[in-house]
Amino acid sequence: MRLIMLFFAILSLASTNVHATEAVADYFQKYRWIENGVDFLKSRSLELAPVTSCKKLNAMFAEDDLTAIQKKREWEAYDDKLIPLTGVVQEVAEIPLSDDFLAIFKCSGSKSFVSDFTVRIPAHKSDLAYEMNVGEKRRVYVRLKDYSSRSGIETEMDYGSFAGGLDGCKPTLARIARSNGEIVYGCNDNDYLVRKIDVDMGEGTLERFYLVDLRETGDTDKNLVIYASGPVLKGESLYLHVNSQKEVIGHVSSAGSCVFENEKDLESPLSVLSDKDKERVASIRRMKNPTGREAINNYLQFKKDLTASNSDYSCEVRQLMHWVAIRNVFVLAK
Repeated sequence: MRLIMLFFAILSLASTNVHATEAVADYFQKYRWIENGVDFLKSRSLELAPVTSCKKLNAMFAEDDLTAIQKKREWEAYDDKLIPLTGVVQEVAEIPLSDDFLAIFKCSGSKSFVSDFTVRIPAHKSDLAYEMNVGEKRRVYVRLKDYSSRSGIETEMDYGSFAGGLDGCKPTLARIARSNGEIVYGCNDNDYLVRKIDVDMGEGTLERFYLVDLRETGDTDKNLVIYASGPVLKGESLYLHVNSQKEVIGHVSSAGSCVFENEKDLESPLSVLSDKDKERVASIRRMKNPTGREAINNYLQFKKDLTASNSDYSCEVRQLMHWVAIRNVFVLAK
């Protein structure tokens, strides 16, 4: 989420000479493939395992604290779930008849002779396998697969693939944050990140937001492209582009086929608004620290009012109006 917050800091300071044109809007078409990352996340089981420690998990399933039938019943809450685990590296070896690797860990302070849990490392993460050293403590983010008294808990680094614009991109589980339900998959040394974040809507309701960060490095510049969407926004999505000169371009999907420019340049185009719409925009901009529910409901009401309006605003003005209204939602997605 630091990248998102960095973007908003840049947006408030940058000055840009980029103009909203159909040609620039067409430019975002070449980034449409990054939406495949969101579809990839939606196809995964992203449920987190119950909060526990390495030692407690191992005691339940690899030792004799529970009977065989108790273990089978308890495992239902952990099977195929995602979990962060911290352990001490014991060994890393190649898996026969495979290009993958097997890392063997013990929990800190464990009395086990050999292993408390194992991690299957896919071939495309071979650099990680070779970086691990015996005796070092490592935190890994894995999917729980099985348990046995012989090797402890069996886990694997979760990954998948999708049709996209990055060669060899296999998004692999990179981080879990229980505080906001953030689950991050990354590939190509994290030049590409796709994440799911839970936004608190109040009354025990959580809504998922999806964020994609793409770092592009060329011969002369570095670009950051961000894609964001949330089901609760009724299919709304947002594209942002920031280049090495801190020039910013954005596109809100429901506001037309053009783009918006830096918010610094808002006042001139928004001067054409009707008095009622000026007040609508002003009320959104006056909001301080809204809750997720408030920000989303305000945006949805704003869209409804704007759709009902017969004002003949240009595409660029509509983009700016939507951006003012929607930015609070994405700031909250952290």
